[in-house]
Amino acid sequence: MISHNDYHIDDDSLAILAIPSPLLNAALPIGTRRNVDPFSDSLRIGLALATPIIAAVIAAPRTILMLINPELVEGASTLRILMLSIAPLATLTAAITKLNKEKDTKMLTIIGAARLALLAVLLVPLAKIFGIVGAAMAYFAANTLLLPIALKHLPTTVKSMATLWGIHIATALLSYASAANELATAAVLTPASIAAIYVARIVTLNEILNTLKTAINTLLRKP
Repeated sequence: MISHNDYHIDDDSLAILAIPSPLLNAALPIGTRRNVDPFSDSLRIGLALATPIIAAVIAAPRTILMLINPELVEGASTLRILMLSIAPLATLTAAITKLNKEKDTKMLTIIGAARLALLAVLLVPLAKIFGIVGAAMAYFAANTLLLPIALKHLPTTVKSMATLWGIHIATALLSYASAANELATAAVLTPASIAAIYVARIVTLNEILNTLKTAINTLLRKP
């Protein structure tokens, strides 16, 4: 059964899920100036910048929810699942943005219909069995199962997306296996995620600085 507090955790999780969006938008002009695929570049840079935050939330969901509202602590598993949904969702968003620019209405219709169908088929039974966790599982599956279609339209980002999502998944597995408290786990896994991004050479320092500069200028720009 889904309680009133479950809706609050869903709202808070959606707010955290929005983290990559401004980063992806801010990265877009960089890709354009460099004369490369701006959609793949924005996805790669945006997810790379969001990954340490995602890792921290995955590693310490109860602590973070306790700070927001102690009544939400039971939603820790839900929050972790939603964090694992960010990479697939961001990939779908980048692919849809590219298809919109290309005016490929047929493929947009296929993706939209398939995602809606998956949610309709999975949401009711999973929510009935697992409550809000089941709803998060349905959301995760609806985004993840469409990844092959999305990545087909973003071929240059397959490696970086797989690496970054792999970091998220590894963080979740290590968090579950860790016997340490959440803060200690987050203190280890968050910098570890940054190190993994550096070792895998997902982004360069110049890309990070330029993206942050663009984001700050956009926020400071007067309407």
